[in-house]
Amino acid sequence: MACVLLTILPMNNAVQAQSSFNTSHYELQLEYANRGPQFGDTRTVSVSSPVPSGWVITWKGYSSMTIKYVVGASYGYSLTVSVDSPVPPNWIITWKGYSSMTIEYVGN
Repeated sequence: MACVLLTILPMNNAVQAQSSFNTSHYELQLEYANRGPQFGDTRTVSVSSPVPSGWVITWKGYSSMTIKYVVGASYGYSLTVSVDSPVPPNWIITWKGYSSMTIEYVGN
């Protein structure tokens, strides 16, 4: 079970919550440089962050989204993603609903 640390930051008479699990695009790029992502890795990022190549959006909320690294998937692997997710090369959409869709890896 993960522990969530929230900090309250006053901003112009408003209160904003910030999660310690949010990963910036810059931090994601550093991870690429240090070890590179592995298939199945997930990160929570701001909705304003660009989705890097090889990543899909598995959940999208008002201010954050969860992305998953899918490079290295086996043929036939399927995954439900946000309808706003990019569809990587060699993946096809097998079902599409109002807020989500299922994609499947069909290989090279």
